[in-house]
Amino acid sequence: MTTFRPVTSPTLEAFARLVERYTTLIDGHAALSPERLLIESHRQLAELYAAGLALPSTDVLFGDEEEPGSQELPIETLHDPDRGLEDEFWALLNALQVQLGGQCRYRVVFDPYEAPEEEEVVGNLADDLVEVYLDLRSGLRKWARGDSGGALWEWRFGLESHWGRHVTSALGAINALASGHDLDWPAGV
Repeated sequence: MTTFRPVTSPTLEAFARLVERYTTLIDGHAALSPERLLIESHRQLAELYAAGLALPSTDVLFGDEEEPGSQELPIETLHDPDRGLEDEFWALLNALQVQLGGQCRYRVVFDPYEAPEEEEVVGNLADDLVEVYLDLRSGLRKWARGDSGGALWEWRFGLESHWGRHVTSALGAINALASGHDLDWPAGV
């Protein structure tokens, strides 16, 4: 397994707290109404995205003698056991799809810079919430073990390569629900 150098950063610590809140939200989804889950997801996903942008660059994980990005990461970095098992993914996805019902599927443009396509692309809000949850929880497990470098890698690299796209897609869908489909906007805190 790849090990990264430790990272000390107030923004990383603050991000870990936001991740704890989001994983708690998704872990407790069954106790919430679909509306409450979406309203809380709206707020927390926006906070996570903004805080993710403030995380240190993954360049801090490599030595001065190494060019950032010059290290070839082993395959287990891409298929991390901290992310969870496929069965867990499907169980949580199915539960959230049932909970969200008709609010689950939405139209999406996957790449706004590609030429327009004739076929509609459908997004899945439950999938977005689960993908973000599993990616962030993977980093949180590393964080809990004291592997701050591994947590930063999961969170920052994932923002740029995977969970960030799910957050922005989910926020677009939830924003549409709040703007014109009878979902309340999050109240100020």
